[in-house]
Amino acid sequence: MKKIIFLMILVVCLTSSVWANGYKVSVDSHLLRNTSGVFYGGVVYVPLKPVSEKIKAKMTFDKSACKVTVMRKTEKTVFYLGKNKVYSSGTEKIVPRGAVLSEGKIYLPAALLNNMGCSYRVDMKRRYIFIRSKYTPSSPDEIDVIDDIK
Repeated sequence: MKKIIFLMILVVCLTSSVWANGYKVSVDSHLLRNTSGVFYGGVVYVPLKPVSEKIKAKMTFDKSACKVTVMRKTEKTVFYLGKNKVYSSGTEKIVPRGAVLSEGKIYLPAALLNNMGCSYRVDMKRRYIFIRSKYTPSSPDEIDVIDDIK
């Protein structure tokens, strides 16, 4: 009986650490359709390709080296999948979590968006990730995005 209870508790603990999909992503007050951010292990991840496209950055992926390069204006940022190192403007930075590949998509911890000239805010209650680009002129308040979707 004790083994069964232990196994049930173990299953519940393991399944609570899966990707929590469904976080809507807004970049400069524009909702990214057909894409979502995820929450895993206490970290919010954003899909890198659609975010890069929206902020007018060029993203390349070298599959053999597991290397992702994002070029925005004159800023070059390099991420390696599964590694906690980021190279920004030629300087190596150690970060808590690195980029990951899941279901054929590259996800970046939202905290690393600042390396690409962006800031972010997460609304856990409404399940939104708001990303603000420093090169974008000021736009309506983020709450407008939520009101438009209701």
